[in-house]
Amino acid sequence: MPTDMPVRVVGRGDLTRPTARFCSVAGCGQVTSHSKLFCVIHLQEIPYVRAIRSGLACREAELAAARRRRGPMPDPASLTAGDLVDRLVFHGAQTIERLAIDAQMPVWVVQRYVRALEGAGLAKETTLRSLRGGVRREVRATQSGQALRCELAEHDPLTLRSHAS
Repeated sequence: MPTDMPVRVVGRGDLTRPTARFCSVAGCGQVTSHSKLFCVIHLQEIPYVRAIRSGLACREAELAAARRRRGPMPDPASLTAGDLVDRLVFHGAQTIERLAIDAQMPVWVVQRYVRALEGAGLAKETTLRSLRGGVRREVRATQSGQALRCELAEHDPLTLRSHAS
């Protein structure tokens, strides 16, 4: 099947539209819109979409491992741990419960990540007492955690992003 097909615009003189393009997948004869490489059916073949799907699969596997109560501690260099440090850098100190709500994870899973981040020196958990005797535990990013996230942002501008609450 031909890869390009000339198309003339009727009634416009010499003006011609760009040639039509067919899907790059072998055996697919669909015409693509706007001269794209793939048709709607084969969008998953786009390298960017493949990268996003593999990143999501890695994140799901990481979260499944972190949800095992007796499993190893989460990796402080993982995507989810980096996301938690990003939240602490952008929003400042937060309670574990607030982090769990924002990250849409169970509190005990966030506690495991916070322990791993504390072990790596990227976050610190402090206990605050009020005059009335109430106790609140907050987590904040350490200087090294902030520096690491800023350093990563210089190399990849998508690493640090605003987290809308």
